[in-house]
Amino acid sequence: MKISIITWDASFRENFHTVDSFGQQEYPKDDFEFLWCDYYSAQNPVLIEKVNKYPQSSIVNLGNSVNEQWHLGKTINKGISQSKGDILIIPDGDVMVPKNFLTQVEEIFNSSSENLVVYFRRWDEPANKHSKESYTIDYLSDVCQLNNMTNYGGGFAIRRNVFEDIGFYEEHDVFSGPGANGLEQYLRFRNKGLQIMWSEIKIYHPYHSFTGSSDKINEEIFEAAKNNNWIIPYMGLKQSWVIKQRDKHIDWKANDESIESYLKSLKPLREYLPKQTPKTDSNFRKIIKRLTS
Repeated sequence: MKISIITWDASFRENFHTVDSFGQQEYPKDDFEFLWCDYYSAQNPVLIEKVNKYPQSSIVNLGNSVNEQWHLGKTINKGISQSKGDILIIPDGDVMVPKNFLTQVEEIFNSSSENLVVYFRRWDEPANKHSKESYTIDYLSDVCQLNNMTNYGGGFAIRRNVFEDIGFYEEHDVFSGPGANGLEQYLRFRNKGLQIMWSEIKIYHPYHSFTGSSDKINEEIFEAAKNNNWIIPYMGLKQSWVIKQRDKHIDWKANDESIESYLKSLKPLREYLPKQTPKTDSNFRKIIKRLTS
């Protein structure tokens, strides 16, 4: 098998157009597989019906308790462990791609160096453009906008053996829940010295209402971030610190021990606050909403 597509969920996806988008690829059906991986257990009947339409698609359930915080890295790594492809594609679970997407990806890797990582920029549908046509590539290609030039979570492709060398996704509990999984992964690719390519192939993100918010933002971390530019409120203090240390030490291997050593040098949040923390102004909630959308 040439290609494995592994995407993730924590039983919160609102739509499952990603299943159809990859299931309908104009690519030899025996040469790729699509794995929908759920940190808990996928039970949505619409999802199950869609996956069953495509013989090359399957669901991987991690079966964790719903009382446990989900973990993107553990979810994707489980899917990778059950996949067979030489090339791994890791897209977000709510994107769409053109029908020749896999063919284009294969062409890139056939003519590239061994240590290539290909990132795909995610183009977003504006809320005011959302309609019944929003789940067609032709429509999305007309209305979608590039809002973030470096959205590391939109999707990337890499050879299995190269990804394995750096330990796949980080599984330390500090990266559970919302946060910086995509950026953390990108930093390790860069620190390892891999060839990073931002492809011209577009992936599309139909508009949907926000399904959750970061559990790491509060008034204090927002205040601390004003004087410490390494703190990104959406990531929280611990994730931000690990990212800072990974960058500083040119660290590239997924490893619980290195993260534990970094966390030992992290001061309590109060140490990063201004001496006098100003009261939250009336725009605080608006700013938080922007950071988490």
